[in-house]
Amino acid sequence: MVQQKRRAHSRYKATGNDGDYKLFSDLRKSCGALSRSLYNAYLNDVQSSLLTNVKAFWNYVNYKDGVSSPPTTMTYMGRQSDSLLETANLFAQYFSSVYEQPVLCEPSYPVVDVVSIGLVSVSLGRVQQALASLDPTKGMGPDGVPPILLRNCPSLAIPLHALFNKSLVSGTFPQVWKASFLTPIHKQGSRSAVDHYRPISTLSTIPKTFEKLVLQDTAPLLYPVIAPQQHGFVPGRSTLSNLVAFQEYVLGAFEGGCRQVDCISTDFSKAFDKISHKHIIAVLRAVGLHGAFLSWLGDYLHGRTMQVRLRGVTSASFPASSGVPQGSHIGPLLFLLLINTVVPEISDVQFLLYADDLKIFTKVDDAQDAALLQNSLDKLLAWCGVNSFFLNRSKCFVISFLKTQNPISFPYILDGEALQKKDQARDLGVLFDSRLLFPDHVGMVAGRAMRALGFLKRCTREFTNVAAITHLYLTMVRPIMEYASVVWSPYYEVHKQELERVQRKFLRYVAYRSGGLDDYHPESLRAGLGLPTLETRRLLADTMFFLKLVIGELDCPALLAQISLHAPSYPSRLSTLFYVPFSTTNYLYHRPLHRLPRQ
Repeated sequence: MVQQKRRAHSRYKATGNDGDYKLFSDLRKSCGALSRSLYNAYLNDVQSSLLTNVKAFWNYVNYKDGVSSPPTTMTYMGRQSDSLLETANLFAQYFSSVYEQPVLCEPSYPVVDVVSIGLVSVSLGRVQQALASLDPTKGMGPDGVPPILLRNCPSLAIPLHALFNKSLVSGTFPQVWKASFLTPIHKQGSRSAVDHYRPISTLSTIPKTFEKLVLQDTAPLLYPVIAPQQHGFVPGRSTLSNLVAFQEYVLGAFEGGCRQVDCISTDFSKAFDKISHKHIIAVLRAVGLHGAFLSWLGDYLHGRTMQVRLRGVTSASFPASSGVPQGSHIGPLLFLLLINTVVPEISDVQFLLYADDLKIFTKVDDAQDAALLQNSLDKLLAWCGVNSFFLNRSKCFVISFLKTQNPISFPYILDGEALQKKDQARDLGVLFDSRLLFPDHVGMVAGRAMRALGFLKRCTREFTNVAAITHLYLTMVRPIMEYASVVWSPYYEVHKQELERVQRKFLRYVAYRSGGLDDYHPESLRAGLGLPTLETRRLLADTMFFLKLVIGELDCPALLAQISLHAPSYPSRLSTLFYVPFSTTNYLYHRPLHRLPRQ
């Protein structure tokens, strides 16, 4: 019909005939009606498919915002690209610059021999289950094999089973499975600057499935090697368990009479990309891996290649000479085993890890305590030099948590320069202040949620499905106000209402989209949508965290050791199951492990 309209318009322009104009006008009107009808059908499809196909919604958002992949013309180190291929190669040059050259010397680590794994095999049944569970909507990797093919052809499990076990027995990993595609994702700043992007890796489905099967057998044997202070990529631990453990240590120190806790937060530069393959293999040998399986892991790491893929164009291939594969299943575990070797160097003070996010801290009653923390920082720096880790000095800092007006000021030094001191700092997404009161964090969270709500409203101006709009609120806005709430849950009404204001604004928007505000009753609308108050949600999060800790779903011995059963000396109808410690101040009364047993 569009072609007919164009031909009719050309004919009218050529003849000026009224009949030709009427034909063109009728076709133009029909095209407009059809376009509106198809667009409305598309909108309905986007809304109805939100629960099953969120990609359709983001495609719609990008279409409305005019956002696309990186522009064709990009700049990097004074060079400018004029084609997609040149742009892809500029990205390849930038992404390849983070990798380190292989170390020449063979490192060694103290033999632990916690496990003994020399040969691993996978069963046919497990291969079949893995293929059946593949997500058919995922795209293909460098090998060109789409997941939907593997899922819909279960007979492929037989040759893959033979191939997987042949690889494990021979101690080699097929070269074709070592290739990765990198997709540039914009971080911030100018969209035309290459160094304002980060890479997202896409591996082929078959080797990822292979890795997953191997990990299922070996990971449970290797997790006990990892220190309990490591909360990243370990079952039963998370950012939340890390943050609560840290908060409980600081507040416990205050309750015990200490007036100051100093914490040094470190930042490793591109740690996952820069660690040495030889160091990884040496650590694996030290914990008890040997034989064909150790050779297989070495070959798995060695000889990996990457290409940047940009709108169907691929860059020249470049080697990943260091690091663990991004997006892999085995890579995070290998990283944890290597960074675990830092534990003996910093065991004189307290420390917590989340993957490569390390903080060391201790009670400071005098300058000698601070000197002990400085000594651990010196040992950490020396360890980095030996193990191919690189501290980003500009992002390392110290923060003192205080219960005094006269803190002990100690000049912490890193590699010859004084560490910057902060009064508040973000740790794993939570803004900590020196008094652990979190008013600024509540304000930050409310502001972020309000901006996310504004984005939601802009994206759903043409939506008519209230259920779809509510689903977007539940996935895009509310999680911002609930992340790690066990740590910072507000107890002053002013801070509670600062958060509830966001949800009330959403309810008002829904009422407006549903027919107007004349009969708007927020509480009845909230109940009708099945939305509890945010305070109720935080209480539920508290309860679930405490329950998981008690029944062992959370693997955090330091927290579990602080929970005691209540054993009254005489019977009482008001007796509680768990002992509730007495607190002398508001913020100690509301600390997590004092607050949770009361609920």
